[in-house]
Amino acid sequence: MDLKHVFIIAMLRHAQTFAVVMDLINLNNPKRVLLSLSSILFFTLILIVVCLKIFGSSEERAKNSKINDSSNLELSLVSEIGGKDGFLFGRISNAIVSANGTVIAADWKKLSLEQFDKNGRHIGTIASNGRGPGEIQSFFYIFLVDENSVI
Repeated sequence: MDLKHVFIIAMLRHAQTFAVVMDLINLNNPKRVLLSLSSILFFTLILIVVCLKIFGSSEERAKNSKINDSSNLELSLVSEIGGKDGFLFGRISNAIVSANGTVIAADWKKLSLEQFDKNGRHIGTIASNGRGPGEIQSFFYIFLVDENSVI
């Protein structure tokens, strides 16, 4: 949760506190009601000013941000994996390359580990989503332990 969300939650809680205070105040005493309302409004304004000061305006952020010149970059296709044989990835979280050039890609969306040869041709699925042997339920990262083991 970032700082912006914390302040939004604080403002919502402040509004809830306002409603509770209004219920607890003796409504027969108008001076007390006016004093409580002015205090709540004062603290609300302070909270808004603090939020604006911390987050600043978008114009200030634009002035302070750096833009890298990427006009001189040259893009080129180095290799294709899986596109030739009709295999489509869901969302690759990471990939590892073994010593013999085999690529193992972790597909986070499909929850599968896919194996490709050094030419990018899909060899097969090493593990897929499930609860049985050779199946996985989730993963965060894969590591190549040796030529035949992935964890």
